[in-house]
Amino acid sequence: VGGLRALFAGRLDPIKGLKLGVRAFAKFAPRDPQATFEVIGSGEAESEVRETVRRFGMEDRVRLVPWMSRDELMRRYQRCDVLLFPSFRDGGGAVVVEAMACGKPVICLDTGGPAFHVQDAWGIKVPPADPDAVVDGLAAALSRLSGDPDLRERMGRAAQERVRSFYSWDQLGDRLIGIYGEVLSIERRPEGRR
Repeated sequence: VGGLRALFAGRLDPIKGLKLGVRAFAKFAPRDPQATFEVIGSGEAESEVRETVRRFGMEDRVRLVPWMSRDELMRRYQRCDVLLFPSFRDGGGAVVVEAMACGKPVICLDTGGPAFHVQDAWGIKVPPADPDAVVDGLAAALSRLSGDPDLRERMGRAAQERVRSFYSWDQLGDRLIGIYGEVLSIERRPEGRR
């Protein structure tokens, strides 16, 4: 059947935590000898990431791919099993929502935008801590999802449902109307009645 197919998409920047992601994949890899990790993107940390791949002997299992068109990226999301996104500081985390829309569970750090988007029903959040603890947590998350295809399927369905119910333009519009209505009603109240 083949092993777990993990994917990262984004700028190869030191704050994306990709060296820890590669270390975590290397730690997990002996448990799933067919697993692969595709890293899509480019940036200033590319040489460091490549060196980490070499240092852990993962050249045949971790593949770095330059940034690509959105359509091709969507096809890659469809083919992967999980998004591994170990960013330390990411305000938005749009790739997290894209992966969720494609029905993929997400492994991320419990910080910033990705942590906002991910809940236990469709992902695994690893507490930000010292590097070794983060590597252990990410490796454990990969192992858990690798060993349980049914869990991946359930999480993927929950992720898609979350995107449909929370991120569609209609849903966003309804929420904004509610927010504006609340703000305007607060502003209209006479002084002293807040």
